[in-house]
Amino acid sequence: MFKCLEGVLKNLESIRAAFVWGSNETNKKRVWIKWLNLMASLEKGGLNVGSIKAFNISLIQKWRWRLNIASDSLWAPVVSSIYGSDGGVFNQSSRGKSVWTNITTSIRDMHSKNIIPLLTLRKRVRNGNTTKFWKDNWIGEARLSDRFNCLAHLDTNTDFLVCDRFINGSWSWDWIRNELGSCNTASFSTMLTELSNVSLGDQYDIWYWSIASDGSFAVNSTISHVDNVMLPSLSPAMFWCKVIPQKVNVSMWRLGVDRLPTRLNLSVRGLEINSISCPVCSSNVESQDHIFFCGEVTDHVWFKIRR
Repeated sequence: MFKCLEGVLKNLESIRAAFVWGSNETNKKRVWIKWLNLMASLEKGGLNVGSIKAFNISLIQKWRWRLNIASDSLWAPVVSSIYGSDGGVFNQSSRGKSVWTNITTSIRDMHSKNIIPLLTLRKRVRNGNTTKFWKDNWIGEARLSDRFNCLAHLDTNTDFLVCDRFINGSWSWDWIRNELGSCNTASFSTMLTELSNVSLGDQYDIWYWSIASDGSFAVNSTISHVDNVMLPSLSPAMFWCKVIPQKVNVSMWRLGVDRLPTRLNLSVRGLEINSISCPVCSSNVESQDHIFFCGEVTDHVWFKIRR
């Protein structure tokens, strides 16, 4: 429910990294790859470990999803009555600090950093019976009340539903004054153009989470999205074979990013060794290219494999 502090996240990730590398307080192991790179997805060249921060962000976003989906539960109407129908997500609450304002502040922060935009959650209008015309995300790049603010304030009821204004295949309006004014008339014309393709059916309106392929919120897919936005990419991404053992896949991945403990790599990382020459041929530096591709013994091995 709470946004985890950066210092806490850093300590938790340090514990995870130490476990992976087999380190403890008395025995520090050599770290071959940055933990950020390990957490990245397979498509970005990582090991798809995932970050705790993405998990925390996903759980916070889940509260926004539940507020709209579980509107008949006991807590959702209470939150809506205190902070507004959108739960205070779009507008900063003036009610001071609370558990819920911490959640909405985190959601707006993710929007400002373009991690999870507010429009990720929007309404798909079908019959218009549960979608608020002005206040819900259902058409365009923002709520109509934000894009056509003056028109929204000229309406006699800003809480009306889409079906209340779409009657017999055309839009019906109820303004607080007869003349809208030249500027508002131009805005009204723009809005009507945007609404010209809207048509209503018989099915119920649904909330849609654009990150997920099926439109339904899932913590796992949201974690993957957040990690893909925040974590770095390694080049190139490796193809993972499900047939061979996982440890073989990991070894091949380390080969691809040149992080195997060859004598050359150990020397580069400050480990004092007597020689960096290959112990087999003694004529070349023991690098991963020499071991796997260029060595004399390697050539014989690949020749027998090809046969």
